[in-house]
Amino acid sequence: MKTLIKWFVKHYVSKDTLKAAIHAANESLAKVEVDEAKTKVLSVANDVSDVVGAYLTGYADNGRIDPDELEQVNATCDSIVDKYVSDKAVETFIDKIFA
Repeated sequence: MKTLIKWFVKHYVSKDTLKAAIHAANESLAKVEVDEAKTKVLSVANDVSDVVGAYLTGYADNGRIDPDELEQVNATCDSIVDKYVSDKAVETFIDKIFA
C-alpha cells in the first residue's frame, strides 16, 4: 500500500502542481479584504520586513555586512524611524521617564 501511495504522489505531484496549488491559494487570499486596523498592522509588519530584509541581504552574500551594505541597512532603519518617531514623541518619552 505504501508503495502505491508513493507512486501516486510521485506521479501527480510536481513543481507545476505545487505552483498551481500556490496560485490557487493566492487567488483565494486576493479576495480577502482587511479592515483599516489590520491594514495598519500589515503596514508595520511590512516595514519590519524591510528592515529584516536589509540585514539578510547584507549577510547573505558573505556572512557579514560590508560598509556599503551597512549604509543600506542604516538608510532602511533611518526611514523607519523617520516614519514612526517624531521629535515630540521622543521628548514626551523622556519627560515621562524623568517625571
